[in-house]
Amino acid sequence: MMDDPDISGEWKDERIQEEVKKGRLLIILDDHVYDCTKFSAIHPGGRNYIEQYAGMQVRGVMSDGPHEHSFNAYQLMNDYCCGTFNKTKASRHLTQQQKNIEETSSKVNGVSHEQQQSKSFENLIDWNQPILWQVSRLGSKYNNWVHTPVDKPLRLFKSELFEYLSKTPWFIIPIVWIPVVLLTSFRSLRFFKEVTPEKTDSEVLETFFFHFFAGILLWTILEYLLHRFLFHLEPSPKYPMSITFHFLLHGQHHKVPFDPGRLVFPPVPASLLALCFHLLISCVLPVAEAQALFAGTVFGYVCYDLIHYYLHYGKPSLSYFKMLKAYHINHHFEDNNKGYGISSPLWDLPFGTQPDLNTKKD
Repeated sequence: MMDDPDISGEWKDERIQEEVKKGRLLIILDDHVYDCTKFSAIHPGGRNYIEQYAGMQVRGVMSDGPHEHSFNAYQLMNDYCCGTFNKTKASRHLTQQQKNIEETSSKVNGVSHEQQQSKSFENLIDWNQPILWQVSRLGSKYNNWVHTPVDKPLRLFKSELFEYLSKTPWFIIPIVWIPVVLLTSFRSLRFFKEVTPEKTDSEVLETFFFHFFAGILLWTILEYLLHRFLFHLEPSPKYPMSITFHFLLHGQHHKVPFDPGRLVFPPVPASLLALCFHLLISCVLPVAEAQALFAGTVFGYVCYDLIHYYLHYGKPSLSYFKMLKAYHINHHFEDNNKGYGISSPLWDLPFGTQPDLNTKKD
């Protein structure tokens, strides 16, 4: 994981403290040392939370209390392991807080870190090669593998063009779709004015916004249904192509949840879905209503994709977004069968898929 070969191998406490003073966020878990400098930027609790434990043993913190970590959190740590911990002389340098954590650590029951590591399926995939056509070989192991996140570069395709089209920076979403929202909104207003010339401008706007906000509401239910019943449809080992399709559609995001290029939906496949949706509502609704509904639905989608990116890489200060971040982190690291709402938890409650954040694990 680390580029500097000088910080691999065996670590003593003196060396760890020296590196911490230089700004490196090193932590100790059992008999291993982890460099969380890079990870601190995307840690759900923020960089400040990790900083307070720099250079310290964190088994007690991670295994007990309100910050109990999930199996997936331990698995993710494998990517940041930079050596083993030599405890021979470490006890002389422990602060009282560190000693308390060590004592707590010795009392914690449960699965050891070594046992956690033994459950990994990473050796079944060659990460130096395009992954998309490899995942089908996992068979019945695929579901466990894809929901055990890692933080490493992922390449889907051998083709440079296909690989380029499969990754999307977040800012592309508003650049591509906001003009579509504006265009269809103007078209809708024009048609509303033509078919109801007796209405005032304010009445036309009211009618338009009624359908526009109906489109936003429609997106929230589409977001929930797609995420739950399509994106999380467990592929059958009997049909290898179903595994490949699932990984292409959504599995890749659960495997590498911190890849900034794979947090929003690429415009090319999104355009095909949008076109199909536009044709469908145009067949069942008058032009003005269809355009307004489509504009609202696309606007809801834009908000969803930007919120999704923000929940992974942002540092929310508003309580609502803090709740959403905890909600989504729970979906990734604790229970992927709960918390299907991303931009809003609106539909999780009536469908009974709302996670219990009071028992959330980091």
